Amino acid sequence: MKNSGHDEADRTPGAGDLKPCSRGLPICLVVLLASGGIAVPARGATFFSWDSSAPGADWTVPGNWIVSGDPDADGVPDADDTIITPTVFGTPDVNVDSTVEAFDYDSASNWDVISNGGVGRTLDIVDHLTKAGSGTLRFRANTAGAGDLHVRIGGDLLLSEGILQVGRHSSDLSRLTVTGDATVAGRLSFWSRSSLQHGTIGGILTLNGNGRVDIVGQGVGVVGSGTVEVGGLSSSVSTTIVNNNQNSTTGHTGTLVLNNNSGVATYAGQIRNGTGAAPNVLNVVKNNAGTQVFSGNTITYTGDTTINGGRLDINGTSSGQGDYLVNAGGTLGGLGTIGLGSGKSVTVASDGVIAAGDSATVGTLHINNTLNFQDGAIFQYRLSASGADDLLSVEDVTFGANLTLRLNDVGGGGIEMSDEFILMTGSSFGTLPTFNFAHGGGPGIDTSGATVNLVGNDLILSGLETFIIPEPGTVVLILLGSIVVWLRRSLGRRTQNKLLTWILCGLCCAVVSSVQAAVWDGGA
Repeated sequence: MKNSGHDEADRTPGAGDLKPCSRGLPICLVVLLASGGIAVPARGATFFSWDSSAPGADWTVPGNWIVSGDPDADGVPDADDTIITPTVFGTPDVNVDSTVEAFDYDSASNWDVISNGGVGRTLDIVDHLTKAGSGTLRFRANTAGAGDLHVRIGGDLLLSEGILQVGRHSSDLSRLTVTGDATVAGRLSFWSRSSLQHGTIGGILTLNGNGRVDIVGQGVGVVGSGTVEVGGLSSSVSTTIVNNNQNSTTGHTGTLVLNNNSGVATYAGQIRNGTGAAPNVLNVVKNNAGTQVFSGNTITYTGDTTINGGRLDINGTSSGQGDYLVNAGGTLGGLGTIGLGSGKSVTVASDGVIAAGDSATVGTLHINNTLNFQDGAIFQYRLSASGADDLLSVEDVTFGANLTLRLNDVGGGGIEMSDEFILMTGSSFGTLPTFNFAHGGGPGIDTSGATVNLVGNDLILSGLETFIIPEPGTVVLILLGSIVVWLRRSLGRRTQNKLLTWILCGLCCAVVSSVQAAVWDGGA
């Protein structure tokens, strides 16, 4: 048949034109693919196992790998591929910046992945890294001063056994960055020694079993320092360890930075300096708005503790510790004991907060040395008519010119002028400051008659009284009833006035409720 003067075979093929494909197969396939007429199967998982015994063999040479799973076009791992346990435990050199999908290692043998040639390289792992088996997996520079390797994990790290080590040499700047969480039941060891941050875990670092983290590594005869940042520290058992380093004879300073953004993370394990002949001091810094709880009884690091944001609760027992500094925006609290070393103290700066008890429970915080309140510091205090109150137990207290008492009536009211509350107990107190009062929650408290006096070894607050305010519903009902009666008497019974009455009543109800809520939640 003819169609507008052309043969059927001369028509341009379309997605549904199967017969003409016999005359123009390449064109047909292009058209079918473009139109969605053929489904192209997704590529399956491809696995790469190292297969070279040569030291420093290039990562990018196809002959150095054994490939399994879905066939790979170029024989070199890329962003769709998974690195698995080597077939031959040589030493691959990540000679270019590289990206893989995942990294799964399970062996009793040791394996080093290096960056050579004096150039820093990155190995991006898009999804996760898992480490099992009793062997050591080490990411490092080839030799001292010969580049570094930055391993960046886009998801989570799971270390269930053995050692995962980052860096090796005295000037090795190799780093590990984990975007997600890290769970460690083996040993995570950062050997890089510099003032740089060489480990970052964006999520929570959870230690299980005998899990352990070395902040600066071990046994290297070079003085250095290093910083590891985590989004919070968690452990439910006392057998886990955060350790500065191991068996060093020269001394290293490590810093653990806790960047809890929200929520509460609780760590029950040990936090300590490194071992060895020289001092291997560990410092701790708390940032951001979340809460970190130390609930263990073996907190022995001797470096400084700095709280810049959020809350740090000491619910366990520490000993021999260095100075604590609570800066503006930070809160120090807890139900345990802060055991300071000789000559060490807790200092609360202006707008910094100290709060006995932890974030959930009223209680007592013990400080076995000096507590210094700088001018403008804040003491957050929960009290109740039932006697369930916070308490600071200290040895010595010094004050700046002004101290804010932020009061929270957790008992729900009923405080009378004659009630007395022990704020602190201690061996000696400096000159008392001017006390300023602020509301910290609960019903409003009348502080117009409040006094703070030192009686023996106790600093006592008295002269408070709960505002006598009816519940919001009661106030609204009384006012609403009065307004309705007045309006009906004044406006008569005409229909339009009835409508106006209810409109006015609704407006009054809204206004009264807003005012009452503000008063009910108002300041001290």
